[in-house]
Amino acid sequence: MTHEKTELTVAGIIEFAVHIEEESARYYETAITKYLKNNDDELIELLEDLSLEEIKHKKRLMDRFQVIPEASRSIASPELQNTVDMLVSIPEPADDASVEDILHIALLRENSTRDLYARLLSLSELGYLADVFEELVDQEAGHARRIQSMLNKRTKE
Repeated sequence: MTHEKTELTVAGIIEFAVHIEEESARYYETAITKYLKNNDDELIELLEDLSLEEIKHKKRLMDRFQVIPEASRSIASPELQNTVDMLVSIPEPADDASVEDILHIALLRENSTRDLYARLLSLSELGYLADVFEELVDQEAGHARRIQSMLNKRTKE
């Protein structure tokens, strides 16, 4: 995941979270077109589903931002800076990455995103977003379980 400096306000955090969701959707789309040379319908379906869900997450964040009172959008705190700094930079797959490599990186992405949202959930400054972050923590954990299940299945084959 790339990380550009974002203004660490509620608005900046949402912008950052939207960026993460866009990157995740793009990762899955790229994985399908660049790395899957065979007709692995089950894996393609999983990656397409995950991409669509990341786009829904982005929309959910953007919709919620629209209803946050203007005065609350500019709240900033050191905790927000620490939280964003916690996000681990995850490498892009090598050009010759295997399907398992793609899935391992996807799993890292989902777990990192889940951990970030869980940390954001704990910040009182983001109270307007608590239900959204709770939902996203659950959904990212679900993504990780689906990816782990696919990895387990493939390593048994």
